[in-house]
Amino acid sequence: MTYSTGYYPASAASGDFNGDGHEDITVANLGDHSVSVLLGDGTGRFTTLDHDTPVQSPRAISVGDLNEDGKLDVVTTNVQNTVSVLLGDGEGGLALPDDYSTAGSPRYTAIGDFNGDGHQDLAVASESGHISVMLGQGNGQFGGRTDYHAGAVGRSVVAGNFTGDANLDLAVTNSYSNDVTILTGTGTGAFVLSDFYFADIHPMIMTTADFNRDGLADLAAASLNGTVSVLLANGSGGFGFRTHYAAGAGAYSVAAGDFNGDGLTDLAAANSTSNTISVLIGDGTGRFHPKVDYAAGSVPETLIAGDFNEDGKTDLAAGNVRSDSLSILLSRSDAKLSSLSVPQGTLTPSFSPKTMSGYTVNVENSVDSITVTPTTADPTAAAVVSANGTPAVPGAAIPLRVGTNTIEVEVTAADGTTTRKYTIMVIRAVEVDRVTPSIGPSAGGQEVEITGKGFAKASGVKFGTVAARTFVVNSDSSITATAPAAEQGSVTGAVYVTVTAGGTDSAPGKGSIYTYDGTLPTISEVSPADGSTVETSSPVITASLHDADSGIDPASITVRLEDTTLEHNYSRQCRRFVELLFPRGYGTNDRRAGYSVTGHSVRHPGQRRGGNDCTTRYLSCIG
Repeated sequence: MTYSTGYYPASAASGDFNGDGHEDITVANLGDHSVSVLLGDGTGRFTTLDHDTPVQSPRAISVGDLNEDGKLDVVTTNVQNTVSVLLGDGEGGLALPDDYSTAGSPRYTAIGDFNGDGHQDLAVASESGHISVMLGQGNGQFGGRTDYHAGAVGRSVVAGNFTGDANLDLAVTNSYSNDVTILTGTGTGAFVLSDFYFADIHPMIMTTADFNRDGLADLAAASLNGTVSVLLANGSGGFGFRTHYAAGAGAYSVAAGDFNGDGLTDLAAANSTSNTISVLIGDGTGRFHPKVDYAAGSVPETLIAGDFNEDGKTDLAAGNVRSDSLSILLSRSDAKLSSLSVPQGTLTPSFSPKTMSGYTVNVENSVDSITVTPTTADPTAAAVVSANGTPAVPGAAIPLRVGTNTIEVEVTAADGTTTRKYTIMVIRAVEVDRVTPSIGPSAGGQEVEITGKGFAKASGVKFGTVAARTFVVNSDSSITATAPAAEQGSVTGAVYVTVTAGGTDSAPGKGSIYTYDGTLPTISEVSPADGSTVETSSPVITASLHDADSGIDPASITVRLEDTTLEHNYSRQCRRFVELLFPRGYGTNDRRAGYSVTGHSVRHPGQRRGGNDCTTRYLSCIG
């Protein structure tokens, strides 16, 4: 958002000028000799008051309660070697200025209580190389100035407790000597030149904050060389060696704040040549991540920080001296999604931007791919999708494996460092369509074929809660399994057969029912047990049944081979079934019980015998 200002907005400051609890902005317009006020509404929007306060050639502006009435006042430094005090009326208006002389060519003013009397004082940096200190009287008026030598061509000044005592000190950037001068406060309003520290070429505007969380005030200075120089306090009244961080061309001013809401102090620089704002995210140790640039207006020279939309994150306002405007940059550290779409299934629970995990989507086995479409709350944020650890394209088809698939959506905010990761578990079903035969003795041992979908990587088969004795995966749609004995304490009853694949169990269904029946007749003997190898059609097979009072008429039970055609003796597969086909009405459907016959013995399914000995035996040579 951009707002028009007066001609050549050389400086700006923020504060609540009308007492409504929202941050406002005041601007020093050098070109048309005025100070303007923009009232904020707490959403990041501003309204410019319809009148400006005249001030002769204001270069810089500072804010404080100078007459102790609870209303913010303004101080400007002016080309005419003066500072002007403009008292606020608490409604956004400013009184006509009261001027005080300074040393030659004043630039910036620091406000603080330098003599410990509870009143706000002024310290003005001048290009003459002096600091002019004026002690406040608590009523908006100030005493005569005292000048202190600070360096060559002072540009800006900040106040802070740099030595660790109870007194405020001053730090001054000197653009000719390329250094920062420290003046130690005595607590009486006087200052002593303490030391100087090199910055970069032509340091301009400076700020102070605790960058490494050691409780000490550190310094950061923007330099026209395109860098921000950081000097960390060493705890003994001095600073360590400078560290330069790349900003943009013509870095003119710098501001500190928590731009990504992580509780750590970050930096931002206004770059007057490249017309950009560089944001450097701090890591809490005094180091900063590489810059991320944002567009500003034409020739931004002033930069202030404040929470203009009251979201808990620091925003920026840049004064553009060539386009006569103020650019508002609201913090873009929003890495939330506003929506997350998976059309092939239902997201459970429903999506919430604040919930990043615990989502599931269940799809049928026939669904072999899905699309995931994330929408970022901030259009400038970027969302990256991955499936099972492999990068995917948002909105494009993502292949699914059977079972559980982990889909991750990582959102990176426009600041380049703030991230959020949303996780969805997509479960592609394992499906059991049929179990054949679907009934067997409670003692177990029945061999069954399970048909369905998604079996290729099956890792387990259960009958109820009991694992199958054996199982063999024949294909993605077929498994041969040996039923275990019925669960302890249960002789009869229906259970669901479940197949586990990809960490997922098949769902219970009508086709997955297997019935244990303790009274089912079983085969005790088959006759004949062997025979000739001549080709025959329709061999006659009889079976002696063991019946435990099933109540079924034996004459109604059909005994047959599963394939009644004799083959020549070239087959090596010595397994066939003698089947009992029970009459309709036993249960709900015709039931089959299959048994393998090998040689002279009747064997349960799964007990296979191979080898060439089957060639001389009647039943074994079938198929």
